[in-house]
Parts: sequence; C-alpha cells; structure tokens
Amino acid sequence: MDPAYLALTGQESCLAALRHVVQSGGFGHALLFASYDDVATDAVASWCTARIVCTAKLSDPCGSCAGCTSVKRQDGLMLLQTTLGERPTYAVDDIRAIRSHLALRAGQSGRRVVRIDNVDRCTVAAANALLKILEEPSMDVTFILTTASSARVLPTIRSRTMLYRLQPVPRTTMERSLAASGVPTSIISTVIAVAPGQLGTAAALVASPDALASAQSADATAEKLVAQTTTGRFRTLATYLEGKQEAGVQRQQVRSLFAAFARRAATDQWVQQRLGRLLTGLIDLQSNSQPRLLLEAFVT
Repeated sequence: MDPAYLALTGQESCLAALRHVVQSGGFGHALLFASYDDVATDAVASWCTARIVCTAKLSDPCGSCAGCTSVKRQDGLMLLQTTLGERPTYAVDDIRAIRSHLALRAGQSGRRVVRIDNVDRCTVAAANALLKILEEPSMDVTFILTTASSARVLPTIRSRTMLYRLQPVPRTTMERSLAASGVPTSIISTVIAVAPGQLGTAAALVASPDALASAQSADATAEKLVAQTTTGRFRTLATYLEGKQEAGVQRQQVRSLFAAFARRAATDQWVQQRLGRLLTGLIDLQSNSQPRLLLEAFVT
C-alpha cells in the first residue's frame, strides 16, 4: 500500500482543478497547498511539480519525458526543494540561497519549480525576503509552497499565491479506499479515529505500527486531560512525557498531543475554551520554545 497514492485518490477535486489551470497555462508563479494531512499535501505538491515540468500534453505527468525525468533525479536546475529537516524555522539565508539558485540556467530550457515545505515556519526576515522574490517573479519559475494552515502564512505572501485547501476525506471514502488496499476492518476503524478526514495520514499510520501507537497514546492522553483537575493533568503529563528528555522527541510527542486536542475541539467544551492557547502553542512549537512548557501552559 502506497500512502501517497491513497492520498491522491482522496483529493480528486483538487487534482481536477490543477489539471485545468496547468493545461490552460493560468497557474501563475506561486501555488500554496494547505492541509493538516502532511502525506496528502506532499503527494499533491509532488504531483503538481511533475505536471508543471512535464512536456507531454497529458492530464497527468507522463513519467518519461525530460521534465519528469529531471524531477525523478531531483535535478537541481529544474527542481529546488527546500525542507526544514530537524530545524524549527527557515532563516533568511535559506531564501537567499533560493535567489542564487534562480540565477543559474546553464543552458537549461523549460519551466522550473521551487518548492518550500512548511512555508509558515519562515522567520520574519525570511518571510520578507521570500516576499521580495514573489513580488518580482521570473517568467519561467513556479513556486510551490505547503503549509498545515494558510492562516499561519504571512498575509502578503498568501495574497501572491493561488491557494488550494485540501478537503477532508469523507469517512465512507476512507473506509472504502483503505479496505480496497487490503487493510483489515479493525485497523481501519482505529486509524480513522486518530486521523479523521486524513486519508494519507491514515494510510501512513497503517504502514507504521509505532506511529499508530504514538497517535493512539496521544488520543487517550487527551481524553484523560479533558476530564481531569489541574493537579491530575500535571500527573498525566508527567507520565506521558516521562523519559523523553530530548527536545526533538518531546516536541514530536507534544505535537501529537496538540493534534489530538485539535480533533476534540468541536466536541469538548474544555478544549473549545482554550482554542486560542492551542493555536498559540502550535505556532510556538515551531520555534525554539520548550515543548513541555507550551503543553503545560495549554492544560492549566
């Protein structure tokens, strides 16, 4: 089972819109994909990248032309992909490197793509530097930007993009797609419970028992915290975070727990009352803030 393939099957309406704008040549110089389903966002952004550089006149990337081959090889001149890795934010030097890259041609022809994942994690200086590039677009370059939420992206950057919000996948569609991929019914119910509307993430959880166990643990902890007193919450948090001293590991645990709270926002009044804190915590989690302190501030 390929999680990326399943993620695409859940986003047919978005792909149909992209096929239309690419074929008409009206896609502009920057596209922004927004979704909390990281797997789906990556799959759609990758599909769009291949379709833009593909030289065949087909509705989907052909996979064999010079453009598609360059994407498969991750040809630096045709495709520049910028990711954070373990870093919390993009620095202004990251954007300057993109500008230097765009100055290179080396006799290449065809459209080029610059992809920036989690563009909302730019520092102020980096966001302003990116804005300057988007204000003076090169005619042969398309920027593909991704984010979990478009609200976190600098408004002036967002206004210079074509925004595509990936839609939650209906439960029946998720059940049918996962079952068709050979996933047992009992596991289907489990993964949908921790990743509602996120077909790509659900498929990835099926493929990773450890990730599924982590998501289930976060969901169970969130359920406990909602019903407990302040004293009980601190005991529960201490147990949940016990032994996870590395900032990167703890940050991932807290991110999973925040995601579990977000899923409960529509049904739990206690979470609804803290939506402002939840959004602040999610944003601060992208910086060097201590994850445990952010979580404790949310639950108290």
